[in-house]
Amino acid sequence: MQLTGTQEERVAAAIEFYKVRRSPGLDHDAVVEAYRKAGVPFTEAAEKLFREWNGVFDGERWYEEGHSYRMDFFMSLFNCDFSFYEPKPVDESAEDENLSAPAIMRKHYGADTVPVGYGGYYYQGYVFICPNGKLLMWHDYNPRDEFWEYDSLDELIQGELSFHCVGRVEKIVDSVGFEGSVEERLLAAVQFARKHGGFKNCQLIRYNGFPFDTSRMPADLSLPDGELCELLLKIMQEQELLGEHDIKWMFIAEE
Repeated sequence: MQLTGTQEERVAAAIEFYKVRRSPGLDHDAVVEAYRKAGVPFTEAAEKLFREWNGVFDGERWYEEGHSYRMDFFMSLFNCDFSFYEPKPVDESAEDENLSAPAIMRKHYGADTVPVGYGGYYYQGYVFICPNGKLLMWHDYNPRDEFWEYDSLDELIQGELSFHCVGRVEKIVDSVGFEGSVEERLLAAVQFARKHGGFKNCQLIRYNGFPFDTSRMPADLSLPDGELCELLLKIMQEQELLGEHDIKWMFIAEE
């Protein structure tokens, strides 16, 4: 979907785009069990955030204005790295300089401040939720006592994208990862394109995240697989982009 308006309006429209197209997301009971095993309380605030946002950002792809490659921005909720969380009680009398970042956070924001995901632009950070619903973001390059505070996830996303003009968003609806030889990867790409009505509807991605230009592939896929593979190989060689593992994955997205 192409975005217009102010940056704030663009980000708000992008969030609404993903909300309308939310996927089933993570299994609630599995998430609660993962928290239990890690010794992390699945708080009322975490439950509320899960109900509101689960599945919204599955398959998200954001594009900066004027660029054809996606922005290095994403949000991953409730796929948590619990190693950063310290479930032991915090010594309230200890000086901050003697505490770790998560201990400082729980000391000042409440013992039931828990991790709920990670994400952001380029240097992704840990996201936590306080008992009152306030969100905190901490990056490992921040001082131990420096947490960015947000009243909502919408506000957090607006903050992370404040210096980047979002021009377009899309949501992946099907994808395939490639393994094996170059020939096996080419064949898998052709078969995926057949499944979705041609290369014009799909994006073929290199190992470094950049797309191949497949615009010269024929719209008519009546040719045998072998001939289509040869043509795709030729196009890639002309772009001087083909290596043993250059064909990484392929997807089709809804705009």
